[in-house]
Amino acid sequence: MKLYSNKASPCARLALATAHETALADRVETVWTEPWDDAPELLAVNPLAKAPALLTDNGIALIESGCICDYMVSLSGRDDLPHFGACRR
Repeated sequence: MKLYSNKASPCARLALATAHETALADRVETVWTEPWDDAPELLAVNPLAKAPALLTDNGIALIESGCICDYMVSLSGRDDLPHFGACRR
């Protein structure tokens, strides 16, 4: 998985913290971006150029931090972590 992130974004930090809390950090490649620079690699995943954005191993792009966190919690199988309810399944 690739997590497109920005160091100044609290939402991106939440996604990164969730990756660590769910023990998925070793499966997540962090790509540091500057959304206001319209980086081509970020625009390919999220045309709105918002960070964070997660490109899953299946090629699906998730662009809302709550949805990204829900995905990682579900993937980890951890029942003790909260879900944000941001993604409809």
